[in-house]
Amino acid sequence: MPPWRLAITAIYRPRLRIRRSAKVAACFALAGSSVLLGCSDDSTDVGSSGSTTTRAGAATNSTNTNSKALYCETALTLSSDPGPDVDWATATPEDIAKGFAEWIPTMQAQVDRIEPIAPAELSDEIKVFRAALEAASEGDPSAFETPEVDAADKTIRSHDVAECGWPSINVTTRDYAFSGLPKTAEAGALNIEVTNEGPEVHEASILSVPGHVHGPLKQLISADQQTGARLRMVGSTGPIEPGSEGSVIVRLEPGRYVVTCYLPTGTTSMAALETASPDAVPHAMHGMAAEFTVE
Repeated sequence: MPPWRLAITAIYRPRLRIRRSAKVAACFALAGSSVLLGCSDDSTDVGSSGSTTTRAGAATNSTNTNSKALYCETALTLSSDPGPDVDWATATPEDIAKGFAEWIPTMQAQVDRIEPIAPAELSDEIKVFRAALEAASEGDPSAFETPEVDAADKTIRSHDVAECGWPSINVTTRDYAFSGLPKTAEAGALNIEVTNEGPEVHEASILSVPGHVHGPLKQLISADQQTGARLRMVGSTGPIEPGSEGSVIVRLEPGRYVVTCYLPTGTTSMAALETASPDAVPHAMHGMAAEFTVE
């Protein structure tokens, strides 16, 4: 089944929770860290000569720079993690729960990497995510769907984008179009901030187009099931209600990308999305799609 079918609420909302949990795992990894990125301690012992002090300061700065680079790379890996290996098109609630349970241990290696180089200023947010992660590990991923988790996620995202220097773009969704998308982008991290100014719920789903798949954008979007399956989901904001904002951090490789919204027509709220018919026409069929190239 094509990736856009993931937008049907019965499958998409659990996927949205798990996509967010990738960031939760990253934040959980930060707990208990004592390293302040990019900061040196001016109160440390001074050497017997100015030259010794200079060398110590240079070594500290180099260590901080290396730690920051490692943190940013690990944070990007976690932020852009696609989540559990689940066939979202056919998965049952039991399949999703099983995939989630199996996925959490796979994040431990990344947790071990990021913990000693984490920024201490995120300690309050980390506590929020720790509680949610503990609940999720016991089979309750809905713990991620709270205002506290949303606020913590926003704080950590803002920190990472600023401190790691990840480029950002601002995109607007309306019925039925995207505005603000570039024609080209550089490979690497990209933070996409999306504001929904339309009366319906929208999303921005980013899919990569394999090199062997060709054709105009309209053909790709309206392709049959087999062709659609060749497009790879890179990331998604998830559903964004009218007047609200969403965001997603993606890791981009050189190539062609499609941004689209496959949410069903007529969904003006999350409640409407949850009860939408699987036969409803997706927004993409109204032309809500765009493309860009990563160089």
